[in-house]
Amino acid sequence: MDKSCRGCKDYSAHQYWDRMHNRKKRFFKLMLGNFKNGVTIPEKFVRSVGGKISELVKLETPDGNTYNVQIAKELNKLVLRSGWSKFASSYELQDGDFLRFKYNGDSHFKVEIYDPSACEKETSCVVMNHNPGPPKRGAPHDDPMLSPEGERLAKRHNGCCGDICKTSKMNAAGSPLKPSKAKKEAPSSEDARSSGELQTSTRSRYFLATGCNLTEAHKVEVNRIEQNIRPEIPLYAKTISSASLVDGFLAICKDYAIEHLPREDEAITLCHASHSKTWVVHYKINADGTYHLSAGWSGFVNDNELQKGDTCVFEVLMRQRSFTMAVHLLKTRYHHPPGFAASSKSLRPEAKSFRPEDKVRLSRFVTLEGLLKTKVYEKVKAIKPEIPIFVSIMSKTNVSGNNSSLAFSLDYANDYLPGQDQNFRLHRPRESAPWKTQFRRFASRRWLVRGWNQFVIDNELKLDDVCLFERIENKKKLRMMVHIIQKEDYC
Repeated sequence: MDKSCRGCKDYSAHQYWDRMHNRKKRFFKLMLGNFKNGVTIPEKFVRSVGGKISELVKLETPDGNTYNVQIAKELNKLVLRSGWSKFASSYELQDGDFLRFKYNGDSHFKVEIYDPSACEKETSCVVMNHNPGPPKRGAPHDDPMLSPEGERLAKRHNGCCGDICKTSKMNAAGSPLKPSKAKKEAPSSEDARSSGELQTSTRSRYFLATGCNLTEAHKVEVNRIEQNIRPEIPLYAKTISSASLVDGFLAICKDYAIEHLPREDEAITLCHASHSKTWVVHYKINADGTYHLSAGWSGFVNDNELQKGDTCVFEVLMRQRSFTMAVHLLKTRYHHPPGFAASSKSLRPEAKSFRPEDKVRLSRFVTLEGLLKTKVYEKVKAIKPEIPIFVSIMSKTNVSGNNSSLAFSLDYANDYLPGQDQNFRLHRPRESAPWKTQFRRFASRRWLVRGWNQFVIDNELKLDDVCLFERIENKKKLRMMVHIIQKEDYC
């Protein structure tokens, strides 16, 4: 391997092990020898997640079962011990079986089991449902056109070993699998606040995401859409927040996801209501019980020019080869993405005039003149921020050397930044992964220090380039979107 190829390999290894999110990492184990009493977790994997594996881990299989397994440290290695033998016997693990572990964060692994034929073991994938009534989507026997042999096996299964099957596969708490309900009870007011609210009336029926306060105009549009298409599954309405634009994922209410979306991670298709264009987006079920549209969501956001305050109305399409949702886009302003048909009731822009000069704070010794002033004000006018944008022109201190840093002006920091040290995430438009930096207070000044240099390198910042820092609303984490105007664009 020549030097250039070696460099590519080293860079790829660095990106995977050091920068990739832990939840994207996987490892496999081949069942050989004395594996029924325990298996080791690869040391390289343990190091890559910073040793953040607790003494108790959860193993979840495609059939929905979860097993608690204790971790033992033996000869400086982490070994799956207490609880592993039960897992191994439940799925009749044998020599030559191949297990793929996908880390889901919080010491939770999703485990796929393959036999020596290189295909998944059927018993690890099929949900044993002994309840009467029609099964829900994703449950076994959901094909309305079962073959005669399939019908015979289904009848045999339903009557042969109900109690045995129910008790042989247990959940993490050691209790039998709960039967799925044919009809879901209406959520209480508290449940509705925590996970979404189903809006019903004689004329409209849709699911409103948590914290989604539709404007009167958007309510009219959602009702119009529902009346026009009369969907078999309730629509799901979600107003776009700043976090939905920059975090690279869209949160889905738990109640809606459980009732109407796939039961496991799956690549789903999003399309315009006109079916003019499609996007493949990864639907993710997280260990903490949250549901997201993740990989691919940023592409959908960018292609449709989504902005804060826009509303997406998701319609589950039936009788498709893959799980597909049509997205009806309700915009807050006049701009419309390709494929979006504006109705005669298009929303009007805000009547109040916007003054970009009122939404700009400058770093020390910075003045805006000539073309630079025009460029900055145009950018701010396009963003329409609620919190003023901080503008800084890059100096040698900001872009030179391994110890480069950036200081915020005293007035901006006092008004809009926290007083204590904490981690700080920087985002760039059309980039899903943020840059992690450290926000520090020295004397009366606030600085971005560790991590800022990597941001400078990755974005090729140079002397006299201009950075516009837009504070993103997020109660849990300090985040900023950084817009860049290069020197050659205004000089």
